[in-house]
Amino acid sequence: MIRRPHPPLLFLKTIALFCIALCCTSMVQQEEATTFVIKDKANVQDLSRYIHALNKANMETYRLLNKRTVLTFEPQKVIVELLSAKELEAKGNKIDLASYQTEFPQSFEMPVFSLSTDGWLLARYSNEKSKFH
Repeated sequence: MIRRPHPPLLFLKTIALFCIALCCTSMVQQEEATTFVIKDKANVQDLSRYIHALNKANMETYRLLNKRTVLTFEPQKVIVELLSAKELEAKGNKIDLASYQTEFPQSFEMPVFSLSTDGWLLARYSNEKSKFH
């Protein structure tokens, strides 16, 4: 004779497992974009790789004092805007505003960005003279 779990006991076990699963997923903190905004996610469903790569990269070279900087990611055409230094300061970040430019040099050409297979941010310049860092 096969013993089957008592229905209320089975229901309680199911609820307990659901609660445990819910707690575990809420404990995994999603990485946030705090120094940039994603303006166009193109056809990319999961932007976590982009967010992680931008958060671990030093993007200050591309940040301007008063204006947002537009970054384009190939081949997906994801568009990201770096917040200006003044926007970051307004959000409570400690920033030396004197270290930021108001404009890029006229000879500067913004690189096209991409992600490596291991999640690093890559910047591709079409003109070697445009690198200013």
